[in-house]
Amino acid sequence: MFADGHTPAPNSERRLFRLSAAANDGGGDMGEVNQFGLSREIPEPVKRQVRQRCAFGCVLCGCAIIDYHHFDPPFRDATEHRPEAIALLCPLHHRLIESGLDCADLGNALKHPYARQQGFARTPFDFRGGIPPITIGGALFVGSQRVIVVGDEMILGFDAPEAKGLPGLLSARFYDHSGARVAVEIARNEFRSNSRNWDVEQSGNRLTIRTGPRGIGLQFSIRGNAVLAIEHLNMVCRGYTFRVSGESHGFKIILPSGERWVTFAPGATVAACYTAIHG
Repeated sequence: MFADGHTPAPNSERRLFRLSAAANDGGGDMGEVNQFGLSREIPEPVKRQVRQRCAFGCVLCGCAIIDYHHFDPPFRDATEHRPEAIALLCPLHHRLIESGLDCADLGNALKHPYARQQGFARTPFDFRGGIPPITIGGALFVGSQRVIVVGDEMILGFDAPEAKGLPGLLSARFYDHSGARVAVEIARNEFRSNSRNWDVEQSGNRLTIRTGPRGIGLQFSIRGNAVLAIEHLNMVCRGYTFRVSGESHGFKIILPSGERWVTFAPGATVAACYTAIHG
């Protein structure tokens, strides 16, 4: 359950949130394969089973920035990638366990993953570069404090930094395609992924929320020039449908009656509006 404008200059680039490519096990100077010839590269179907079982976060702390850790047996002794023998760990807990400094009971943690107990996996954002521009389906929104509002609910927007030099604060609530459940929430720069999502995949600075083997509910990334880019979106909120099917198709909003309300074409710019979209 969930709790209740300018473009930076090239030399001021900063990451808005830190998502590094999810890593496999460490192991000192071991090469790309272990003593049995097993590759470090875990097949994607196995990774997905691990993510689903671990509720998309570190089983010990719920962090959504994760490594894949072989524990039964350790990677050096493994002959295959078995989903039940791999756990999601944040980089910190992974290093501690690999070095023997943390004797956590992974067996018990896998039975009761932290993110499943809390209802979400989480990770912090870092908006030290100020409030970033946002692209939605290739349309650019610049300088809008409230980007999307439906009724009295802010779906996507920012609060000003709490003090000079502190990060801008992003808040968002992305519902699923039925409108019945919040799939992803960002609460003042803290990302939370609902543990009941079908799959949550992180690859570099892109994060994808899948609704099934072929369905994408939400996909967004952080671009090198500090732009938050929403690349795919299939969301219903209070009867309104918000749809993005890639950056070359624009951003479509459909009224509860089924009539298309507005389409923002790729390359369109909405600038200096306190509220850009109010349904």
